[in-house]
Amino acid sequence: MVIRFVAIVPWVLGVLGVLVAFLSRAEEPESPVAASFYQELDVRRAPQFVVQGVNVAQQIHYQVRSSFVVYEQDAKGDFKAVQTIENATLVEADSISQAVFAQSLAMLQGKKFTYSLDKHHEVMSMIGSEGTTEVVPIEKPDSMGALVTTVIDDDGWKELAELTLFSPLNPSRPKEPFVRKAEHDWGSLGSWYGKTTFIRAGLQRGISVFRYQHELEYIKPNGKGALPFEIVNAKFQAYEAGGVIQFDSKTNRVQRVQERFHAKGVVDAIWLGIETSVAIDEQQEFTINLTGYQKKSERQFSAEKDSKRK
Repeated sequence: MVIRFVAIVPWVLGVLGVLVAFLSRAEEPESPVAASFYQELDVRRAPQFVVQGVNVAQQIHYQVRSSFVVYEQDAKGDFKAVQTIENATLVEADSISQAVFAQSLAMLQGKKFTYSLDKHHEVMSMIGSEGTTEVVPIEKPDSMGALVTTVIDDDGWKELAELTLFSPLNPSRPKEPFVRKAEHDWGSLGSWYGKTTFIRAGLQRGISVFRYQHELEYIKPNGKGALPFEIVNAKFQAYEAGGVIQFDSKTNRVQRVQERFHAKGVVDAIWLGIETSVAIDEQQEFTINLTGYQKKSERQFSAEKDSKRK
């Protein structure tokens, strides 16, 4: 019997482990509400694996719609934002991924995340996610394997929130590039560390366009971790990692974000006493669109109109 190891290895949107999240409903921050809006996330992923000469290709497309409530900054400039998943839909998936992703997306609906951000709009902490790793066995007449995957992991949620709530570091010097630390934990598969450089690329119809580039170094894992197989060695390289932010400077908010990620690597693993190598080619892209934006004054006005109608 040939044992074929199958795994999905994304960057921003997750790493090993189906997102089985039982999220505590965090208490609403006491600060006044500053604004609210909707985030529409569209994700397309195309991972490919070569295991013992056999190519496994996947196509996954899903969408997540969330509501955001942003609270006013405190004296230090820190603030909180609450994201609630309104809907999560699997648009398209290959036969291997169909059932796993449909179930995982269904479990997201109604979940809530509370982010604490600093004055530079970088996430300091997050409350709400308790994701665990789940391995789904795959059996065929002549082989067996495992699908290890996720929709979005904790660091993925944080990174998406930072892009959604992005604000230029030096508004008075818009052409000056600025750098932020970049890190993403892949759990049992290792980590990425590096930096992200943002630069204003110009204006398009009154909207500032910022391009950003991740410069990442992969750190292989130490030990077995929580997986049912042992990773002996792993090497990855990012060939494309960056995106574009469309930012309205007049309203000080993001309109749209697009990002692409392409990485290749090899994982050497031992499962059921058999050692095998998996060549991985992960390509993904996502788009964030923000709609229904309301400032505090607009929210109050809408509430007064609704109360009068009643």
